[in-house]
Amino acid sequence: MTQPELELAPPGRREQPAKTPFQRLPHAKPGGMAGLLELLNDRGGKGDLYHLAEELILEVDDLFPIVEEAVLLGFAKSVEGDVEITRVGKAFTEADIATRKSLFCEAALAHVVVLQQIRSALEKKSDGTITAGFLQGHSR
Repeated sequence: MTQPELELAPPGRREQPAKTPFQRLPHAKPGGMAGLLELLNDRGGKGDLYHLAEELILEVDDLFPIVEEAVLLGFAKSVEGDVEITRVGKAFTEADIATRKSLFCEAALAHVVVLQQIRSALEKKSDGTITAGFLQGHSR
């Protein structure tokens, strides 16, 4: 009524927004990522994935999750088979253990959706707890 120039959609089905897929977390350990970042930092900040895998005596497929983790956390970027350490990744490699833990935590909370959801739920609860069922609902 207030905007007669707009066409009305037929009643019934409305378009549903596309569901975003769950964020997949790489199967990698923080220690493996730290080692890769240290190696990159020692070598000027970048390297070819295939050469790195060869030097580390790893299959490239075994190196991918480690690189994925570093990229997800913002510690590295990967383009066309090369991996390059970021400013935050460099700070991580040059930090002491306590600072590394803090940087890792900050990066994980900034980039991992399920951790953001858990933190938000914990902050909203008066007793600061959530049920195991809540966590199981997020582990698909």
